[in-house]
Amino acid sequence: MLVAISTAIVLVVFDWTLRVLATGVPIGIAVFGAGWYFSLVRQQVPAGPLEAPPASAGLQNRSDKPRWPFTALLWAVPLCLGLAWFIDAVFDRSAALFLPGQFAGTAAAYLTGAARVSRWERRHGAVVVASASPLDEEIYAVPRA
Repeated sequence: MLVAISTAIVLVVFDWTLRVLATGVPIGIAVFGAGWYFSLVRQQVPAGPLEAPPASAGLQNRSDKPRWPFTALLWAVPLCLGLAWFIDAVFDRSAALFLPGQFAGTAAAYLTGAARVSRWERRHGAVVVASASPLDEEIYAVPRA
């Protein structure tokens, strides 16, 4: 949704053409997607067999993890618009990779991670769960019921 909102805003406010977006957004998706995936998402994707959780572990399903409310994410749009305006003014229309490419790249990174976790769960017949402690972010496998 943030991709659509930011695209509409830059088309109207910055008067960019679709051609400008079509050249900058794919670069932004690649750059920001790779950055988010390799810095945050990859650590949450199992690379091999996982251990069963210890009996004393407090667990939560990955899908039950608290998420940022959508309204909190909307605060990112004005901040990113200001930065995009600055980049647009200084670098002459190269800001399309930043906005909306940044939001699309972030979405692509998390979708890639979700697809890889889902494939791991199907192969191993188990569900990936995480420790409930924010200090100890361990992932475990629980057999499907």
